Amino acid sequence: MPLEVQHLTEADLLQWTIIHYEAFRGTTVGMCWARRPSDESFAERAKARSKALSDPNSHAFKCVDTDLNNKIIAVSQWSVYPKERTWEEVEEGLKPRPMFPEDRADVRKAFLTGIYNSRRENMGTRPHVILESLTTHPDHHRRGAGGMLLQWGIDQQDSLGLLGYLEGSSAGAPLYKKFGYEHFREIIFDTREYGGAEVDVHLAMTRQPKARPSKD
Repeated sequence: MPLEVQHLTEADLLQWTIIHYEAFRGTTVGMCWARRPSDESFAERAKARSKALSDPNSHAFKCVDTDLNNKIIAVSQWSVYPKERTWEEVEEGLKPRPMFPEDRADVRKAFLTGIYNSRRENMGTRPHVILESLTTHPDHHRRGAGGMLLQWGIDQQDSLGLLGYLEGSSAGAPLYKKFGYEHFREIIFDTREYGGAEVDVHLAMTRQPKARPSKD
């Protein structure tokens, strides 16, 4: 039962990739896949995630269950931009990963267009802390892993005095609000244009940093 947050390692990239798929395949975002990725595609996707460990602005963490032999049950990735960036640097960070045979390229492009446009328009080049990804395996929902992984980014925002930003699903919004994020924009993805049955609504949310108590 005891959960712990640890730094993600190279050896964890494949499991992170699998958890990401399992977390989203039953949602509207799951339309980005035409079918379950092959073992080869999972392995290549894992390699594509290695940037999360090599980029100096990126910070990736895992939440493990120590009673299950440190099984990974959730993963988060943050980017911290303490200084103003150039637009070239912004665009470099918005390059999508390579496409794989199981991807529905048109759906993935449509979904990411809304996400990336929100980042351009709302965060632009200014300093901030962004939650790039937070995924929990469906078998381990409501155990507190998401909140534990959020705390690192919250602490960074407060210690650096930086604005926090994320795009969250409607289902995840209550957790983010609990940690002080406020919804200011809806990002609409109409899956009906691609054979789906509903409209996906992601929420662009920000959190103002809280001043640390003075030591005086």
